[in-house]
Amino acid sequence: MLTSMVKKFVWILAVVLISSMVAVPFVSAQTTLDFPCWWWGEDVPAKFLTWAVAEFEKKYPDIKVNGYDIPWGQYWDKMSARLGAGNPPDMIPLYEEQLGTWGMAGVLESLDKQIDQTDMRKELLEINSFPRVIKEKTYAVPWELYTYIPIYNDKMYKEAGIGNFPVTPEGFIDISKKLTIDKDNDGIPEQYGYAQMLLPTAPNQFYWDVIEWVVGSGGHFVAEGKPVASDRECIAGVQRFKRAYEAHVGPRGVEKSTYRKMWMEEKVACIWDGSFMFAWAEDANPDLVNHLKAAPPPFPEAGSISTVSAWAIPKDAKHKQAAWKWILFMVSEEVMSRIPEGLGNAPARAAALSESVRRKMPWMNVYIDQFVLNRARIVSPLMGVNTTEATKIIADYVQDVVFGGASAFEAMQMCQEDLEMLSAE
Repeated sequence: MLTSMVKKFVWILAVVLISSMVAVPFVSAQTTLDFPCWWWGEDVPAKFLTWAVAEFEKKYPDIKVNGYDIPWGQYWDKMSARLGAGNPPDMIPLYEEQLGTWGMAGVLESLDKQIDQTDMRKELLEINSFPRVIKEKTYAVPWELYTYIPIYNDKMYKEAGIGNFPVTPEGFIDISKKLTIDKDNDGIPEQYGYAQMLLPTAPNQFYWDVIEWVVGSGGHFVAEGKPVASDRECIAGVQRFKRAYEAHVGPRGVEKSTYRKMWMEEKVACIWDGSFMFAWAEDANPDLVNHLKAAPPPFPEAGSISTVSAWAIPKDAKHKQAAWKWILFMVSEEVMSRIPEGLGNAPARAAALSESVRRKMPWMNVYIDQFVLNRARIVSPLMGVNTTEATKIIADYVQDVVFGGASAFEAMQMCQEDLEMLSAE
C-alpha cells in the first residue's frame, strides 16, 4: 500500500515538474554590446548616443549597449592593442586613417554579404572607395562626412575692423595678429586670433593641423600611392605652418579640447575644425552661433582636408550579428536625419540632409561644397597601410621644423626617405 502511494506521489510530482517547465517560457540571455568610444566623453555626441542607445534598445530589447568613454588620445592605441590581442569591442567607430591600417592588417570583419542585402551601395556616399574597400572587400559603413575649414567669429572680426575673411595665408596671419590682444602686456594675451594644435605629445592631432596648411599650399605628404613629402608644395605648407606658429597668434601647450573651449568662450577668434563645432558651440553658448561663419581655407589652392567616420566590426568580435543590427540602425534615415542638428555634421546618407536643414544651418552648405569640390583626403591609400606610424613620422619631422628650428627642406627630405622605407615594408 505504502509502495503504491509512493509511486503515485512520485508520478504526480513528475507531472507537476514537467508542467511547470512547460509553463515557463524560454528566456534568451541578453546580449551586451561592448562599445567604448571617445564620443561618450564629449557633451554633444554623448547626448546623441544616449538617445540612439535608448531607441535601439527599445527596438531590440534582447540587446543592451554598454557604452563608455575612452579619451581620444588613448582610444586608438587601446583599440589597436585589443584588436591585436583578439579581444576587441563588438563595434568600432573609426576614421579613414585607422580604417586603412586595420583593414590591411586583417583584424576587421568583411561586411560585403550584409551590405549587399541593403540599399547602402546606392544610398551611402563614399561606401565603395578606399579605405572602406581594400582588396575588393568592404570593411566599414560610412556614417558622417567631415571637412575641416576655418570657423570664425564674425563679431570679433567686425569689432577689430575686419570685413571679409582673408583669402591668402599671409593675409590670414596678419589678421590673426590684429585679433591677438595682450591688454596688460604680461606676455599672455587675453584674446587670440587663431588656435592651432601645437602640443608635441599628440602627433595625430598635430598632423591634422599641419596637413591643412600643406594641402592648402597644393601639396600632400603622400599622393597617388607614393610619398611626396619632399615636393616643394609640401615644404611650402610646412613653412607657412611654422610662420603661423612664430606669429604668436594662438595659445601654446594646450590640448585641442582646451582651445576649443576658449573659442566657445570668445577668447579665440578662429579655429579650423569640423561643422560639428557649431553644434558644440550652440550647446555651450547659444548666442555664439549667431556670430559664427564658415569659410574656405585662405589658400591659392583652396583645398580642404576631409575624412569620413564609419562603423566597423572586428573580426574577433563576440556579438557580430547584434553589432550589425546596431550599424543598420545607425545608418538608417531615422538616425541619420538627426545628425545635422544633433551632431552638426553632414550624414553619409545624402537623402537625410533636407533643404530645411540647409536653410536653418547655412554653414553646412560651405562644408558640403568643400567636401565635394575641393576635397583632399587626410590620409592617402599608401598611408593607410600603416597610418599610425606614418603620422608619427610626419609629426616628428614637422615638429623639428616648428619647435626645433630645423630646415624645412632638410627635414622633409628625411621625412620622404622614412615614408619610402615604411611603404616598402
